[in-house]
Amino acid sequence: STQSTWDILKMEGGKKILGENTFLKTSPANHVDPSYEKYLPDVPPPIPLSEAELYSVFYEKKEDILKANCLGFDTTEGVVKMLDKETTEKQRSVTGEIISRVAKGLFKTNAIGMSLPCILFESRSETDRLAELWRLECYYLTKAANTVDKLERIKLVAAAEIAANYIGLRKMKSFNPMLGETFQCKMADGSDVSVEQISHHPPITAYYVVGPKNSYVHFGNEEYVGSFKGNYFNFSFVTRCKLRFRDGQELVWSHRPYIKIGGLMFGETYMVIKGSQMIYDKKNKIKIALFFDYGEKKGLLTSKKSVPKDRVEGLIYVPNEAAPISDGQEKRIEDLTDVKKEIARIKGSWFESITINDVNYWNIDKMLPLKMTLPKEPLPSDCRYREDLIWLRRNNIPNADAWKDALEIRQRQDRALREKHEKKKQYLTI
Repeated sequence: STQSTWDILKMEGGKKILGENTFLKTSPANHVDPSYEKYLPDVPPPIPLSEAELYSVFYEKKEDILKANCLGFDTTEGVVKMLDKETTEKQRSVTGEIISRVAKGLFKTNAIGMSLPCILFESRSETDRLAELWRLECYYLTKAANTVDKLERIKLVAAAEIAANYIGLRKMKSFNPMLGETFQCKMADGSDVSVEQISHHPPITAYYVVGPKNSYVHFGNEEYVGSFKGNYFNFSFVTRCKLRFRDGQELVWSHRPYIKIGGLMFGETYMVIKGSQMIYDKKNKIKIALFFDYGEKKGLLTSKKSVPKDRVEGLIYVPNEAAPISDGQEKRIEDLTDVKKEIARIKGSWFESITINDVNYWNIDKMLPLKMTLPKEPLPSDCRYREDLIWLRRNNIPNADAWKDALEIRQRQDRALREKHEKKKQYLTI
C-alpha cells in the first residue's frame, strides 16, 4: 500500500470524529516523514478551515476590531484598554507563572519563545497577522509608486507606517510561527504579499511584497523580542527591510517603535505604541523620523504639557551626513541631532488621523484597509493548515493544546538535529 501509517490513522480518526468527511492534506511536514509519528497527539487532525472560517478574523472598521476583541479606546489617555474582564483574569492567572519562570532565569533573553497554553492565544499565526498590516501599507505604496514626485512618495510612506498600526489591535497573542511556515495573500489593488518564518530561535519572519505591475518591492524581515518589566510587557522588533520603487528610488528602515502592554498583574490592562522609527532615502538624502507617545512637550507659557499617548509627531528632513547615525533613543523631534534642513512636519494620532504640513494624508474613519484575497491552493506550509490553530478557531481548547504541544516538541527536536549536524558540518546536497 502507498498509504503511510499516519494516512490510515487520519482516516480512522476522521471517521470516528467527523463521519465520512474527507480530510484534505494538512501541513504535510507533520505527516510525510514517518519518524514524526511518535510526536503526534492522541487526537485526530481537524478538517481544513472553510472559506467563511478563513475570512472571519479580518475586519475593516476600527469599531469592528474593537468590538470583536472587547477593546476600548480611551481618548483622554490615548491608550487601548481591555474591557473583557474574564479574559484579563485568565491571562493574569498564567502571567504570574511566566514571570516566576523569568525570575528564575529560565528565559534570560527573549520571552517570545515561551511555551504557553492555547487559552492565551488568538486563532491566528504571526505570519498572517504581519501580512494583514499591508492592507493599508499597500494602498499607500501603490499610490506612491504611481507618482514621480519623490518627496510626495516619502510623505505617503510616512503615512503608511503610521496608519497601518491599528489593524493589528487584538486582545490575544498570535501563535509563534513554525520554522518554514508561510502565508500568502493578494490585496485588492493587485499587490502580492508573501511571508515566511525563517528562524525558530530567535523568531524571525521574512516578507516579500510586490506592487501591481512590479511598481515596487518591499522586502525584509522582523525579529521579535519580548521582555517583562514588572507589571508590563514590551514587544519590540529588530527590523531589516527595504522599499524599492521601479525607477530605482530606495528607502531603508533602521528601527521601529515597540508595543507596551501594561496591567499584566494588576490595574487596567492597556496597550500603547512607543518609541521612534527612522526611514532613510540615501540617494535623495531625505529622512523620515517618527515619534510615538513622545511624552511631555514644552509649552509657550508653561514648562511642560501632557500629550495623549496615541499622538505621533514626525519630521521629514535633509540630514547632516556628518552627524552620528540614529540609535533609536530619540523620543521627540527636539532630540534629533542631524537635521540640516526641515522639509515637512508630521502630526496626528495612529488611531485617528495624520497631517503632513497641515494636509490630511489619513483618516481612520474615511480610509478603510484594502480587502485581501487568500489563494485557493496555498503552499502546504501555509499557517491555515496548523492543527492547533484550526482547533482553537473552533473553540476546542483541549485538542488545540494537544496539537500545540506536539508541534513544539517536534520543532525542538528538529532544532536539536540542526545543531547536531551543524557541529559535524553535515549537510544534505541536492
